Amino acid sequence: MYTREEVKAVVDKVINMAKADGVEVNLTGAERSGTRWANSAITTNLVQYDREVTATLRIGEKVGTGTTRDFSDAGLQKMVDEATAEAQKAKDSPNLPPLLGAQDYIPVDAALPDMVNFGPAERARMVRDSIDITQKLEAILWKNYPDKTGICHVNLLHTTAALSTADLDPGTDLDMLDAFEIMVPKLDYRHEHNPEHVPDHILSAMIGTTASLAVESGLLLLGTWQRVVLMEFDGPRDREMVVGLVETAA
Repeated sequence: MYTREEVKAVVDKVINMAKADGVEVNLTGAERSGTRWANSAITTNLVQYDREVTATLRIGEKVGTGTTRDFSDAGLQKMVDEATAEAQKAKDSPNLPPLLGAQDYIPVDAALPDMVNFGPAERARMVRDSIDITQKLEAILWKNYPDKTGICHVNLLHTTAALSTADLDPGTDLDMLDAFEIMVPKLDYRHEHNPEHVPDHILSAMIGTTASLAVESGLLLLGTWQRVVLMEFDGPRDREMVVGLVETAA
């Protein structure tokens, strides 16, 4: 992504290089990226930058155009020279519309910073993730079962994610995901729907999609370092859970 100042610097440089009666500069830039997850591993994780600048020069009633992806001074000068040579060889175009003069543009945040900074590394981390759902679960309990004591049953309605309790100190979540990946062998799976998701199904079955947790007075009884964790193996996506409470004597 280019800032307003970066674009203006390139455009000004092209205008200053051009020895013409009129110059029109068009700069485009884009970033494309993709992540492919197969057989419990990222097989492709890339980012591609596309950028191009086009200069249209007017020499009298003649027009010439040049294009380049090389934003160096030499690359821009070569583009300007090509556009100049094309214009000098062109026939006159007496009906050319006038070029726009200097314009004032309102600053617009066309892309949010979180989206601009979201690249392959961020997507890779979201495919598999350890998500702490303790607070969300406690909010559900407190809203629906205030002051109740019993056993909370949680059922995750998916086959490419799992439920567990775990220590989520920084780095421990990634350690667990790395260990889970090693546990599942890379085989020639026969799953008709999508063989790439078989390791996710296996992990979901091994770890489990249900949890039973003690509740006292509407609050979860957890150890000092225990958190209720949703293990995501095929994200990011919305997940559904069924939460209920079986009351017991206090």
